[in-house]
Amino acid sequence: MKRVGEIKAIINEDHLVFSSGENLSRGDKLTVYSLVKNTKFSDLLGTDKLLFPTGEIRIICEQKVGLYLAERFRETEEHRRTITTPSPLVKAFSWYSGETKEIIEEIPGAWSADFDSEKSLGIDIPKVVTVGDIVGRM
Repeated sequence: MKRVGEIKAIINEDHLVFSSGENLSRGDKLTVYSLVKNTKFSDLLGTDKLLFPTGEIRIICEQKVGLYLAERFRETEEHRRTITTPSPLVKAFSWYSGETKEIIEEIPGAWSADFDSEKSLGIDIPKVVTVGDIVGRM
């Protein structure tokens, strides 16, 4: 992970501001990490702290040199389904059931992975982005 910047302020439930010493562009996607410290890590890994990804943000625009406005986002998947709508002819002709249409919907995508909860260390990981969190790029 390459450190790119740091969260400076959370504006609302969808927007935040972060600083960066790199030149970034509108639409760039970055990963936000939280630093988690726990002595259980030391025994297994030789370090008591790990960076955990807590979410991704997408740059909207640069506010001033090195200060960027970003948003959270949600990828979607295309879902197709078929529906039949009743027709006025249904009453007159019992053999005609109506008009069939294919509908295409955008729905939230699936999780990227499922983890084995029985092998978990049971350490609570932050699920929210907060001031001071690290912004980086893989």
